[in-house]
Amino acid sequence: MLLHSKNELYQYLDNVDWNLKKENKFAGVYFLIKFEQHIEPIYFTQFEDVYFESSCDLSRFPLEEKELSEFVKDMYYADDFEVALEYEKILQKEGWHYDIECWQCSPFLPEEIEVIDMISESECLEWLLKHNKL
Repeated sequence: MLLHSKNELYQYLDNVDWNLKKENKFAGVYFLIKFEQHIEPIYFTQFEDVYFESSCDLSRFPLEEKELSEFVKDMYYADDFEVALEYEKILQKEGWHYDIECWQCSPFLPEEIEVIDMISESECLEWLLKHNKL
């Protein structure tokens, strides 16, 4: 979907059903955006009636599957353990644990952008890995 202004972008983001791609309460939703002949996943944070965009970077650290439960116990409240474990499994690949970093930054998207797709956190991770964003 081609959008010609920030206002059109905000209207789009206000009206899209984010839950379609939200894998659980901890998972993020991302948008694959094309701008200036460049394609990348973008994370949007809403504050009042404005959306702030962030590029996505990957970080990783070694973590075996058997260590994941302890990691989740250290990072989340006990009441959230099962949901958090399922979420963190999304980010676990071949002995590595990934984090999609979405740094707060100044607005950088131009007025005209194309929204290619809304993607889940696991889809964003796969896209970033495929495009060597680590």
